[in-house]
Amino acid sequence: TAGILVGNDYPVLFQPNEVEAAPLICYESVYGEYVSQFTKLGAEIICVITNDGWWGDTPGYKQHLSFSQIRAIENRRAVARSANTGISCFINQKGEIEQSLGWDVEGAIAGTINKNKAITFYVKYGDLIGRIAEFLVIGIFLMSISNFIRDKKKA
Repeated sequence: TAGILVGNDYPVLFQPNEVEAAPLICYESVYGEYVSQFTKLGAEIICVITNDGWWGDTPGYKQHLSFSQIRAIENRRAVARSANTGISCFINQKGEIEQSLGWDVEGAIAGTINKNKAITFYVKYGDLIGRIAEFLVIGIFLMSISNFIRDKKKA
């Protein structure tokens, strides 16, 4: 999936007014470990700029919003999300939407979000639970094949 990301080979922080921000464009917000690289570099907040208009009125734009909430939780960073046609909002560090502008609603919102420098377990170790689950599935699959072959020889 890294091959589909366009731009730099490494994350670059955006630093307006002494705030270190992770500038995520559209679908970059879907990749958790990619986003956590910004946090490792010192990002204090996450900013998501997206075009959700092509989803239309489908569950897609809602799922895309959910990814921003997950990134807030994983990184313990507040998220400012700007989406044309989609849902623009402010998400706190617990993944809760504090203020939003609904789907296909013209307007603007203003708010305050908190900065954070703390490093979470997820940022430090990545998707460790997913990797452990992969090894367990492979192990169970190999045991199943082994048991199948052993039972076949007995018969």
